[in-house]
Amino acid sequence: MRNGGAQKVACASTGNTSASLAMFAAFAEMQGVVFIGSGKISVGKLSQALDYGALTLQIQGDFDDCLRRVRQIALDPKNGLYLMNSVNPFRLEGQKSIMYRILEARDWQSPDWIIVPGGKISGTAPPLARPSWS
Repeated sequence: MRNGGAQKVACASTGNTSASLAMFAAFAEMQGVVFIGSGKISVGKLSQALDYGALTLQIQGDFDDCLRRVRQIALDPKNGLYLMNSVNPFRLEGQKSIMYRILEARDWQSPDWIIVPGGKISGTAPPLARPSWS
């Protein structure tokens, strides 16, 4: 996201997205910022984000309150913060490429089964069933 001028990436999360964001931010040498609702995340999931150095901000409210707040902050380019939740078009397009990457790694041989653990899986399942080649 550095191409877009952001120095930090952020998400609202109840756990799974925060762990993923924190890991990829650390690998990209960027600051990950996670917005969580008060008492709305398990310690195990939160510890994954913290292990990768994410700044974690707990706000009063639930996931929807967190998403509203992080969207508001990300709108101001002065904050240098890029929103990585499923409202992000790059994330949605990336999910479409999952099946392509699986096939490519398997020398274009279809597997019998694909098991995909994760949060927000409803956005991933359709591209796995019918990838977009456009």
